[in-house]
Amino acid sequence: GGGVLLTQAIHSLDLFRSLVGVRKVVAAQVVTTAIHQMETEDFVSALLTLGNGAPGNLMATTAMYPGRAESIELVFTEANVSLMGGRLQVHYHDGRSEVVEGDAKTGSGDSIMDFSPDAHIALHRDFLDAIKNKREPLVNGREALLTHRLIEEILSAGAENPPR
Repeated sequence: GGGVLLTQAIHSLDLFRSLVGVRKVVAAQVVTTAIHQMETEDFVSALLTLGNGAPGNLMATTAMYPGRAESIELVFTEANVSLMGGRLQVHYHDGRSEVVEGDAKTGSGDSIMDFSPDAHIALHRDFLDAIKNKREPLVNGREALLTHRLIEEILSAGAENPPR
């Protein structure tokens, strides 16, 4: 534990999985590159079958030069959507486009610890409110475990296909 999927990419994986779902890990490559002196993976690539049956591709790495934001790109029948750092871009196939700028830092770029705690605080507040009001929290333990299961499936698929 403690590689790129579990430490750096976990929240992006949560978001990706909640947006599109993942039905199956088709294949994966999990590598510890020569770029870092570490005991766990710093590069992961996976071919996926998404929740609706569409193909998907995932790549997470700490082996790239710092400065690039995390990104999720989705292709739909009427638009392509790109979430990079805190910036959402929608490019419609008819030529229109929209951009929504987030105002909180995401930890992208050279300073990975430079992110807003607002999302974590909101989850904690919701959890405490759920206890107080005897309701299910917005994000429960079962939901969180789905991302951990996805990580296990990717790492397992990568172990079956080690790089040559």
